[in-house]
Amino acid sequence: MADNARLIITGETPVEFASLREVLGKAGLTVEAKPDVAAVVAEFKEAPPPRRLLVAHAEGDSFTRALSEAISLKERYPSLPVVLYAEKVREVSRLRCLEQGLDECVTRDQFVSTVTALARLLPPASPKLSSSGVESKSTSQMYFQLNGDELSNALQFLCMTSRDGRLKLKFESGGSGSVFIGGGTVIHAEFGDDEGIPAIARMLRSGAMEARFFDGSKAPKVTNTAPISGVLIEASVMADESDI
Repeated sequence: MADNARLIITGETPVEFASLREVLGKAGLTVEAKPDVAAVVAEFKEAPPPRRLLVAHAEGDSFTRALSEAISLKERYPSLPVVLYAEKVREVSRLRCLEQGLDECVTRDQFVSTVTALARLLPPASPKLSSSGVESKSTSQMYFQLNGDELSNALQFLCMTSRDGRLKLKFESGGSGSVFIGGGTVIHAEFGDDEGIPAIARMLRSGAMEARFFDGSKAPKVTNTAPISGVLIEASVMADESDI
């Protein structure tokens, strides 16, 4: 992974951390451990963390306590991607996490693919590079490739990092769409004849894609004002129930 991203894992056992560090290191992530969320806060104090940084927090013996700690970290550093993971995660628990502002809540088996996908979405350290590490003609444009199941993460990340602009998508299966971000949520989306959340639902079912984000691009209209967590939940349900 170009322009190495840094991952801090908190609340993990030494044995599990060693295993994760080895796997994630091969994926291009610099990984370090902290005993708990308080140790992360103590390091950064009130200063914002480095731009290319993720924090993942293990469940431990209490999901409720782990969730509370992860939320407190997200509230302190809202632009910092925070992922909570556990041995098992019910969908209702995952949705609860998204509703409260976390970037993702996944099982341990899903953890590596999730954080590596989020790392690709982090803004580059150099303004001359796009998110893929390829030189960009414009500092206001980011380029990355996404698998179908990574679109939700990308939208969540763009909203949680207070981006405003247009995410233009070109799907390998054919077709293209646009999602407009503003005010911390998706304000409009277009895919074929669909607009708003139905358009997002179709995109979630359309497979791998190339994505370019254009900072500052204005939406032609507003078709949604609901929080991003609500958008993703409704679009996911709609996609699951659809035959598209």
